[in-house]
Amino acid sequence: MDENEILKQLICFSEKENNAEEISRKLLETYGSISSILDSDKALYMKSMKMREQTAVLISVVAAINRRCEIEKVKGNYINNTEIAKKYFEAYLKGYSNEVIAAVILNSRFYKLNDRFISFGSAGSVSSMCRKFAEAAVFNDNARYMIISHNHPSGNTEPSQEDIFSTECLVEAMNLVNVTVLDHIIVGRNSSLSMKEKFGDEIFENTKGYKIK
Repeated sequence: MDENEILKQLICFSEKENNAEEISRKLLETYGSISSILDSDKALYMKSMKMREQTAVLISVVAAINRRCEIEKVKGNYINNTEIAKKYFEAYLKGYSNEVIAAVILNSRFYKLNDRFISFGSAGSVSSMCRKFAEAAVFNDNARYMIISHNHPSGNTEPSQEDIFSTECLVEAMNLVNVTVLDHIIVGRNSSLSMKEKFGDEIFENTKGYKIK
């Protein structure tokens, strides 16, 4: 089956066949490929295509499954250098048109215990953000390290002054619960930036075992 037929078959689960064919054609004309469609925000489908909400949700579920498969291919279960961390969050935050904040929690051997979204949109005050990250860590037994990430919908990966300030505050706050923040990954449109690589021990502790690559 070609891309149009694959997409049409998927959309037929929630649309009539003639509508599914039209939506599939328009989606491929707009985004170019199934891969690009799955990388896009489902809210955009609703605005630009005349489709049912269930159809947008169906596509977003398939996109989430695809994103999780990409994450699994990238990392295995260990995140112990900046290159793996960047690839991990590039896959994790792929396709979001609004700012999203996330974290991965690791044990003392840099084995992934959990990952989770912390905030969609504005995270609120720095103290509120620190509390959310602390809650994410303390509910995981053996949590020792954390890597945080957020995307820049503008595509520019350069950290803002707010990014720097909030990271410094978070590093200090997480030390109070005996969790070391290893890195802050900023994900742009086609690349990502490790604040550990950029700032080193100006912000982050020098942790043996987490390498800059």
